[in-house]
Amino acid sequence: MKIPFVLPILILTAFIASPLSAQATVSPSEVYAQAEQIQKEVSIVMKHLKIPSKHRQQTFKAQLQPRHVWQKTYFILVKINVFRNKHKLPRNSLGSLEPVLQIEPILPYEQTQRILTEFAIIKKRLNIKTKATAIRKHIGKKPIDVFNKLHHVSMMIDELNQESINPSYVFAEALRAYEDVSHIIVGLRIEDKSFPPAKGKNIQSRDSLEQAWNLMQESQRLQKEVGIERVDFSPFYNKENVLPSDVFNMVGMCIVELNVLKAYLKITDLTSQAEYHGAKTPADVHQLLGWSTRRLSQVSLLK
Repeated sequence: MKIPFVLPILILTAFIASPLSAQATVSPSEVYAQAEQIQKEVSIVMKHLKIPSKHRQQTFKAQLQPRHVWQKTYFILVKINVFRNKHKLPRNSLGSLEPVLQIEPILPYEQTQRILTEFAIIKKRLNIKTKATAIRKHIGKKPIDVFNKLHHVSMMIDELNQESINPSYVFAEALRAYEDVSHIIVGLRIEDKSFPPAKGKNIQSRDSLEQAWNLMQESQRLQKEVGIERVDFSPFYNKENVLPSDVFNMVGMCIVELNVLKAYLKITDLTSQAEYHGAKTPADVHQLLGWSTRRLSQVSLLK
């Protein structure tokens, strides 16, 4: 008597499961088109507020992955919160990405949609009626192309905010990296015998970038131990006239790579929300990054 119910159950199961096996895919070229659209929206708001754009586009040459593009979109959302704060608008809570070894371009695409929505709201708040021109199609774009376009957008938003990234913003991200190191140490049940280095004197952004680079080297040492493909971040390090924004970028890349390690180790803890601490200096950033590096140096994944 139960046999007639087998076929309907199988059909129902297939119906429920089919959407999961037919998820949409997105190419880096499509994400690039959305990044270009964001640039147009930023330009419209800048023109409305009569803020000239003097920033020259800076490009990086590196074999970046979609996860690094996602991190850049996160930083843009951080800067949108700066804009909201300046214009006495409520700030938004920013989410973290679940640790994964690789992500698909659709995740950075989702972030671009959040950014475009933010600018639609900003335009509504400011009563801006101007609409951006239609989206152009692109072919053959790579993640580094998307990253460079978004980096240009990020610099434009600094102009829009009339405020550059300062050490307090960098410290907030360095604290997130510190806590990601904590996730790894706790997850591996390692006794943490480290202690914070003394706070240096006359520390500049170049010194903080050096410490962020050291943290990256420790992350990549562990990636090498377990055979994870590494990315060359030297274009982010070999710079003249280092600014806090350069340290900000490198710390962001450290967070990305620490999350790759967490994913490999099956550590599911999300990177914490950024907490802004005012009046921080390059020396504070330098000290915290140095401690994170010391803590991570205790870890070995070799069996």
